[in-house]
Amino acid sequence: MSILNKDVLSLIFEELVFDKNRFISNLITIEKKSLYSCLLVNRHWCEVAVPILWKNPWKFIVNSRLLLNVIILFLSKESQEFLKSQGIYIFSTKYKKPLFDYINYCKYINFHKIENFINNGLSFGFNEEYQIHAMEQEIYKLLINKCSKIKILDMMNTGSILKHQIYHFNGAKNSLGDLTYLCCDSIIDSAFFYGLSHVCKLIQKIIIKRCPDDNSGLARLIEVQKNLKCFVCSVYDDAEYFIKYEKIGNALIKQANSLIHLKLIYEDNFFLLLEILPKLINLKKLKLINIANYDYQLEKYLEISTFSYLQVLHLEIISSLNIAIDIIKKTEGNLSEILLGSTIYNELYSGKYIHTIYEYCPNIKLLSLGINDNDYNEFEILLEKSLQLQKIVIDGSINQYSSSLLLEKLVNFAPKSLREIRIFNDWKISAYDLELFLENWRGRESIILYFFTDVNDSIHFNHHLLNILQKYREEGVIKNYRCDDEYQDFYFSW
Repeated sequence: MSILNKDVLSLIFEELVFDKNRFISNLITIEKKSLYSCLLVNRHWCEVAVPILWKNPWKFIVNSRLLLNVIILFLSKESQEFLKSQGIYIFSTKYKKPLFDYINYCKYINFHKIENFINNGLSFGFNEEYQIHAMEQEIYKLLINKCSKIKILDMMNTGSILKHQIYHFNGAKNSLGDLTYLCCDSIIDSAFFYGLSHVCKLIQKIIIKRCPDDNSGLARLIEVQKNLKCFVCSVYDDAEYFIKYEKIGNALIKQANSLIHLKLIYEDNFFLLLEILPKLINLKKLKLINIANYDYQLEKYLEISTFSYLQVLHLEIISSLNIAIDIIKKTEGNLSEILLGSTIYNELYSGKYIHTIYEYCPNIKLLSLGINDNDYNEFEILLEKSLQLQKIVIDGSINQYSSSLLLEKLVNFAPKSLREIRIFNDWKISAYDLELFLENWRGRESIILYFFTDVNDSIHFNHHLLNILQKYREEGVIKNYRCDDEYQDFYFSW
């Protein structure tokens, strides 16, 4: 029997590790079972699975006590003696050398999970605050000293003051020097970010989940990066008053040449310096999610900006489709995703917008659009020309249209690549039209249907339609369907 080499096995095992947020809630359990079962096949498989599991051991915690017992086997004698002096007696007298250098495989430090894991000190026989602090300190020291290359640092939900300044620990320059991914809050004390800026200069992706202030230390950390590619920031649920983030904005301007992905979630007004937009000439992904209202100043800067290499465009609210049309026309045919959120598809520009898509976006795969009475010819041409189109959002927010012509165009002209259709707002869907559509779809690749509607309150959607959907799912015509009014899921859960 031939044996798969380790590189092939590693690729297969990595496929078992998914982002649990994208799938069913119990998938993390499935991951654990799948990967743990690989450990038991033979030594060859075990040698491949162990580094994957220990890349982020905090994700796969099954038994906190067992994980701590493994980690403390790697603590130096000095650390063990120090912890004993703090009244922590959890060290086995029967020392058995581990089969693998587990700590060396760790690429991920998650402050919140590590501290939660250690704060369970009561079950370990220690629960005084100074004891928990001491244990955290020695674990961080071990990770910084023994992890060869830490790639991801997650400091979310840690509070404003981090108790352990890991950049001062022995080995920090080596272990943190190749850090590529940082997830944090801007409420963390500036001093911590200043400290990181001395050892971390190769970060490619920074995600700020909560950003209530213009943190000067964080700005400095952004500024010193040599190849920052992705910046994601959310401010809408924190800022009590409007703040202009000039320090962070200026730092990002210095990264304009390398930055290819910008995602900002905010309320009312663009919170960075507007001057940054025309400078982002190499952007491939632009996502501006304004959850409140039109931002006319932002729109002026979008109109004078050119994003030639843009592949993904997500704009939550713009006052006119013409703004999106202008942006699209100045790209070079690379756009594969366009989502315009709550934008109104009025009759003046909706047809022109559809025309612009099929003329300038030959590689479009994900698209939102609105259709008015005079747009169906353009819509038909779009479907015929968009040979890579996989997912489409169709808005009916102006009027409550009959869906018969819409469904007819989709079933007759949609490319074979189309896998998902989302219909927004109250299109008038009759049982006859829906059943005819699904019968005519039979024989094609099964489709996913998502209707943005509250079934209990909808005028045009009823439980009889749900029965039809259920029937065709059971027959395999529909892969899956969903009917609800969760807006963020509907537009941005792809």
